[in-house]
Amino acid sequence: MKKVTLSVGISAYNEEANIEHILHMLLSQKEESYLLKEIIIALDGCGDKTKEKILQVNDKRIRMIVGTERKGKAYRLNQILASFTCDALVVVDADVVISDQKLLSRLVGSSNLSKDGLVSINVTPLPAKTFFEHCIQVGVFIVKDIAKRWNHGKNYLSFRGCLLAVDKEFARKLRMPLQLVNDDTYFYFSSLAAGYTPRYISDCFVYYKSPTTFKDHLNQSSRYRNSREEMESYFSLDFNALYSIPLFPRIFAAVKYCLLMPWYFIPYCGVLLVTMLNRDKKITGLWNIATSTK
Repeated sequence: MKKVTLSVGISAYNEEANIEHILHMLLSQKEESYLLKEIIIALDGCGDKTKEKILQVNDKRIRMIVGTERKGKAYRLNQILASFTCDALVVVDADVVISDQKLLSRLVGSSNLSKDGLVSINVTPLPAKTFFEHCIQVGVFIVKDIAKRWNHGKNYLSFRGCLLAVDKEFARKLRMPLQLVNDDTYFYFSSLAAGYTPRYISDCFVYYKSPTTFKDHLNQSSRYRNSREEMESYFSLDFNALYSIPLFPRIFAAVKYCLLMPWYFIPYCGVLLVTMLNRDKKITGLWNIATSTK
């Protein structure tokens, strides 16, 4: 049986701290159900040593698109979408951690991309090391619990852009608006609008580092503040249903983590309140980077 060919796309802005690690983890994956043909890295006007770090990984499958000016993630994703050559495209954030050498094989083997269009996996924070990380991870766990109980995981909360697999036919038609902030949510609603049934795979994991400062948390969380308003400007879908989280999963998750982690839950509520008070701050596709997550 012919194996699926994969392209991996990475948009990178000042990712010298992790880019070698993520490339080595991708290149060392056990290719049981696919063949990795190319890794396309679109550099978004990097001012650090990201390019030099990439060049140190000597593999002919790596291809760089070197942008000398910062134009944002949406612009760089469009470059990747326009240039990949394989049966499927896996979009990966440059600052994630992959620990499972069979991750991509299990992702491909557990999905039918021509039907699903888009596949997401379980995006999980690395173990917290500081009190602040513990506090904000309460919010992450609450959202993940809600997503799991809401429509069996079939909702926009389950689709995080840290790692997404996209069918070739869908990807070749897809382009991101240049001022887009919520690219992962745009992937999800684009797949629905195109008639696909996107799939969430809960037992495939990719990890990321939580921000360690309040400023970085605000920079990171600000991207999701006006998600619905942004998506409504691009799609004609029933957003009342798509964004109406049922009451029971919200109450259940809040009570659950209030009881499990009360010493972190109360400070988290304070962080959440301050974040909500910053809701009206204008965010563009050139958002501020959370440097402590690198």
